[in-house]
Amino acid sequence: MRLIFGTLIFMLFFTGCQQKLYNLEFDKTKKIKKDKIKKDETKKIKKEQSNEDGVQDGPNELFDESGETKVPFSKNDTIQYKDIDEVRSVLLLYSSNTIGKYAKIASSSALGYALSSKTPFLIDTIDMSTESLPSINKALTKAKQYGHKDIIAIITNKSYQNLINADFADDFNIFLPIINKNNISEIRDNFTYGGLDYKKQLQLLTDKINGESSEFYDRSSLGFLLHKSLINSGGNLKFSRIIEQKDNSVRNIIAKNRHNLNSSNLFLNTNLIRTSMILSTLKGTRVKTKRSLSTQINYSPLLLTLVRPSDRSNLFITNSIKDIDPKITENILLLGGKVRFNWIGFATVVGVDHFMNQDGEKIEPNIVENQVLYGIDIYKTKDGAFVRR
Repeated sequence: MRLIFGTLIFMLFFTGCQQKLYNLEFDKTKKIKKDKIKKDETKKIKKEQSNEDGVQDGPNELFDESGETKVPFSKNDTIQYKDIDEVRSVLLLYSSNTIGKYAKIASSSALGYALSSKTPFLIDTIDMSTESLPSINKALTKAKQYGHKDIIAIITNKSYQNLINADFADDFNIFLPIINKNNISEIRDNFTYGGLDYKKQLQLLTDKINGESSEFYDRSSLGFLLHKSLINSGGNLKFSRIIEQKDNSVRNIIAKNRHNLNSSNLFLNTNLIRTSMILSTLKGTRVKTKRSLSTQINYSPLLLTLVRPSDRSNLFITNSIKDIDPKITENILLLGGKVRFNWIGFATVVGVDHFMNQDGEKIEPNIVENQVLYGIDIYKTKDGAFVRR
């Protein structure tokens, strides 16, 4: 399936083979008068706008102030630019079957950033069926056919080996928003690693505390990573307990381990729901910790809704998502993207900025040995907001 976006947003759907190719293209120069659009062409456009569920997306005629309609175009059209090198071209590569809703967040965030650019751009998106080696091979072959050089590959750690073993992987500049080079064994010179450094966030928290520590963690890959990092951090960990999926009563777990939790620095290496349940239960089970601590995993406005202010008054959370230009943020939000509290959305924008912004100040300019080095701030919560310490 291919989506083509014109000056504002235009959607045309074309059925593809096994992989879906979305084409988000922006041209500031190509426009025609509304009265020159032939009726049969309008019908064709509207027919192609119907999505796979047969739902009509509505008319695609958006007008500028002069009353002119800016019409979508495809790669097969002849585009007149003063300098073709001015066009920035980036490919987003992911499997929505793997990353789910984050596929839409990533593509919308990338487009919102690109629409804020002053130069024409082309963003293609290939949605693979899986992150398997054959799927990645097919996607990179297609990327090569389309002449792309710069790729943002939103793939998980477990599929990284498939990417480096894929055909043509050495022929592209590849940005990886969710893979940190410290978590993998084989580094490629043509890859830029944009993944978050959870170990560094955790180390910052352990360096700020004194006394004994305790921990709850879950069985996710990130939960195990944080658990292992906490053990190796040198902190005085006296108690650690995994929260299983089958553990329906967090209250009973906390009550049984009251003596281990009292007066300790409690690390919450659990997902947002589990963390909210733990924080909301501590006071009711007469547990009083020195402080509760967590990383980016729980930096979410939903936490402010799920947990009462009094139950999170002594909570400290690390965050590496920095504020970006308000105009860019507004464009991203209008298109359904997320950057302020969503790591994949933010890191994808960092990747697009890395490739498209050749002259201006970068969102994240600090890249050392192919790894983006994000800053880290510690936040507390106050009423309905996160407050930087």
